[in-house]
Amino acid sequence: MTSRNEQALGNEAQIETGTVERPELLAIEPQDQGVRLRIRLPEELIYFDGHFDAVPILPGVVQLHWAHQLACEHLVQLEQFSGMERVKFQSLARPGDELNLQLAYDPERARLSFSYSDGDIQYSSGRLCYAKG
Repeated sequence: MTSRNEQALGNEAQIETGTVERPELLAIEPQDQGVRLRIRLPEELIYFDGHFDAVPILPGVVQLHWAHQLACEHLVQLEQFSGMERVKFQSLARPGDELNLQLAYDPERARLSFSYSDGDIQYSSGRLCYAKG
């Protein structure tokens, strides 16, 4: 698992090279069978480039990737990805936004539930499915 300091140093190095691929990790709050992460979307994030020029938004596939990646770093090592369930994208995540990423893993069903939100705003949610180990 990656520490908050290692994550911050990684973001600084990415900004210097112009290849920011990860959110800025602001807080980590362990919870029953899960974790809540407070993240900020750096304006320099490469995924905003060309998606879209006039109104940049965070692509949904990046939200899915981050849910998997951050769960592996802060929650559980996940097995082979096998699908998705109930994935919904409800609001647009923009440069500079701060979001809560709620992650919860159900080991019996090999399902990772994720939810990106901030207060009353729900950005996206769903479940990622994995092969049972």
